[in-house]
Amino acid sequence: MMRFIKLLLLFLVSTGIAHAYEFKGYSLGMPLSNFKDKGIHPDLSSGDNTKLVCSDEFNNENLEFGGAAPFGISYEYSKYASEQIVVCSFFDSTNIFNVPSYFQIKINGNEAGLETIFVFVKTNTNKEPELARINIYLSPNSFNFLSKEFAKKYGVPSSQSKTLQNGFGTKFNDQTLSWSKNGEEINYWKYVGRTDQSAIEFNGKLSKILDKLELAKQKKETKGL
Repeated sequence: MMRFIKLLLLFLVSTGIAHAYEFKGYSLGMPLSNFKDKGIHPDLSSGDNTKLVCSDEFNNENLEFGGAAPFGISYEYSKYASEQIVVCSFFDSTNIFNVPSYFQIKINGNEAGLETIFVFVKTNTNKEPELARINIYLSPNSFNFLSKEFAKKYGVPSSQSKTLQNGFGTKFNDQTLSWSKNGEEINYWKYVGRTDQSAIEFNGKLSKILDKLELAKQKKETKGL
């Protein structure tokens, strides 16, 4: 019986079934090499100006603000500043602002543009970096229809609501939706830091390492003040 269980677990891991969540064909836990092999932006043709860019293509100097790496890559990498981390996204080479190319979702006449960043983690046990987190930034205008689509795909979420107020006294109903399965989770914030931006975060089993690295960097920076 124990041998059967071990074989079943091996099968689940090898086939990817053990990973509960994926976005646009990118599953949490997928190796960096598999991610790079896909190469082409899933919503765009191979003939456009968009290309995949990853932080492991640059040295530390070029990953600093103002360096050769696109801002979207350097900003995300700066949260952790660790050789364990590889940050990837797609960029339009003709865009002078170096912001990630939007992923597009079109459903029943509704459309959303999603700025998407992929974060990979290398540990002592995995042979290469694996996808630990997907950060997505988008307009709050997409929250109502997109949250329903997420519920259809991932099931009924847990929900938390609170009231926010800006400097002009205007109040907003904020909402956070969460899904959790097999040690992975998705969080969808209607507002994140400002009222013109929403955020979605896919977290894999290795995302706890990202949290620790980010906290350690914050403590280091605070200590240096």
